[in-house]
Amino acid sequence: MRYTFTTSKRKIQILLLTMLILLLAGISHAQDLPQPSDRAIVLSTQNGLTIAEMPLPGPSYGISFSGANPAQYARIDQVGMIRFVPPGETGETVYGDSPYFNGFTKNSPQENELLVREVDMAPAGQHMAFRILNDAIDSISRGVWFWQPERFYGTDPSYQVLRVCPPFCDATGAAPGQTWQALSVDWAPDGSAMLIHIDLTSENRRALEIRYPIRGDENLQAITAPNPLRYDYGTWSIDPTRLIVSGTGPNGNAVFGNIGIDGSSPIILSASDIGLIWVQNAAQTPSGQLVMLGGQNAQQALALYDDSGTQLTDPIGTSAPAEVEWSPDRTAVRLLVDGRTYIAQIDGTITDITDMVASTPNIAWVSNALPPSAIPLSVTPTAETAVPPATIAADPATQYEVGALLQVVVPDLTLYAEPAADALAIGTLQLGEEVIITSDPLSDQNGNTWWRVQTLNYSGWIVAERDGQPTLGFLSG
Repeated sequence: MRYTFTTSKRKIQILLLTMLILLLAGISHAQDLPQPSDRAIVLSTQNGLTIAEMPLPGPSYGISFSGANPAQYARIDQVGMIRFVPPGETGETVYGDSPYFNGFTKNSPQENELLVREVDMAPAGQHMAFRILNDAIDSISRGVWFWQPERFYGTDPSYQVLRVCPPFCDATGAAPGQTWQALSVDWAPDGSAMLIHIDLTSENRRALEIRYPIRGDENLQAITAPNPLRYDYGTWSIDPTRLIVSGTGPNGNAVFGNIGIDGSSPIILSASDIGLIWVQNAAQTPSGQLVMLGGQNAQQALALYDDSGTQLTDPIGTSAPAEVEWSPDRTAVRLLVDGRTYIAQIDGTITDITDMVASTPNIAWVSNALPPSAIPLSVTPTAETAVPPATIAADPATQYEVGALLQVVVPDLTLYAEPAADALAIGTLQLGEEVIITSDPLSDQNGNTWWRVQTLNYSGWIVAERDGQPTLGFLSG
């Protein structure tokens, strides 16, 4: 007897859609990897800003260079495994130490439970840190590891220093309800510790965690929950026992300053102390000065400022950056903004390098000399809008003070993204509309003076005079 079963077309469609959703959920995190490339872009500030191109032995989506020897590097290949040049060698090898093993291989990043998302070589010494994450496959190895070349202890040469929770919270020392994920790892200047940015998912905020390159059986860091420093952003101070912190602090306000790596002896200022609403990614230059990205909110384009509130650059790009990476000497910073890549320098120069880095995710700073195989490219420093750089206005008698509350005294005053008449117009201010001065005036090549202002809805530049008449005045009454 022949039995025929019928299922409605609608039910079949729902079943197929459900299967597709489950499949996509399983590979979505591996799919968010950038497209791998066999070329790297190397950045240096040793003799001014240098940008170089370096061929790689194979497709990669991340690279880091040793601070001690630029010929020594580590890269992440197309399936999420590390290939690196070990100390004292000239050719690269596949990383096969714990949590991997000799012969470990995968055909794709989607099926690699030990998928490496980041690798960071120490600026001093021979250590290497790496971060493992494949959300689609639970693994107790997920988190941050470090490797060093010595093989004395039975546990050498690599150690897990931070596990994440979930998935294996019972093996992390987590308190009830405590959850976190690792976001990035950065070595101290002397290689003595690792600064790990974490997402405190149980608190819906970012924080900082310090871990150490401890070897031997006494390394219990993997089973120790974070004791986080509740600041959004951190970089290493010149003194490797202290951190430069910024962003949202423990009290929920935007702050910047420095603290001990154990959180002791904080020296913290509010962003409002220097006339800003928001600051992030603060860093310390070799002179000891702090520099940071800042602005009137965390969503708009940010500019570089120093710790006294002096604006060092124009706003960079068109919105807040998705990626920020300082040069080793903290005199330049790479930003990814709305798909475009910029280098901003504390001397005020902004260079759009989008075309140079096109189609490669392998972008890294080096501390000193370029790698031997890197070929320098021609660099033309320009503002990202290609407008002539402005200079400080010469006549102090015409200056309002930063923070002054004024009103527009001419009709239909155009607000520009940059201090130039051919820059992008982002709005029109009406007669009587109130504004706040947010930086000292600038003069363009044509002798026009510009004010940077903040309104209820916009932040941008207005010309100080139009048809010989001032555009701003004090509030009447």
